[in-house]
Amino acid sequence: MRKRKVLFVTEAHFHPTGYGVYTYEVLSRLNKHPQLEVAELACFTGPEAPEIKESPYGVNLSKEHINEGFCLTFANSVYVSVRYGSGNYCDQGETTAEVAVIDKNNNWYIYDNGKLTMCPDGTDVNPRVSTDDLAEILMLAKRL
Repeated sequence: MRKRKVLFVTEAHFHPTGYGVYTYEVLSRLNKHPQLEVAELACFTGPEAPEIKESPYGVNLSKEHINEGFCLTFANSVYVSVRYGSGNYCDQGETTAEVAVIDKNNNWYIYDNGKLTMCPDGTDVNPRVSTDDLAEILMLAKRL
């Protein structure tokens, strides 16, 4: 009997976001099923991510989002995602970017009036962030 193929579309199973953690948990369980062949379509990562090579199942990259941003994880485990592609809240990298700030406890932060404040509603991104504000967000994230 042929294995059934499962393609899971996600941001990336190794991102420390709620969706990334959920993806990791689902894919790790599906991958153990002997009648399934599992693959991931990672839409928000690039080919340089070492986790792609370490994955026990196939990770395919979305061509639409490759090299349209970057991610940083600071020593304090705060994760910052900067996106400037066509599917994001920005002007496609001309002057602004979409920025997500997430701590090790999966709390998301909004930048406002020179401060990072935990999102009361769970998850949200900072839309249309200027380069000056991005530099400030990175410094604040490093100190969270």
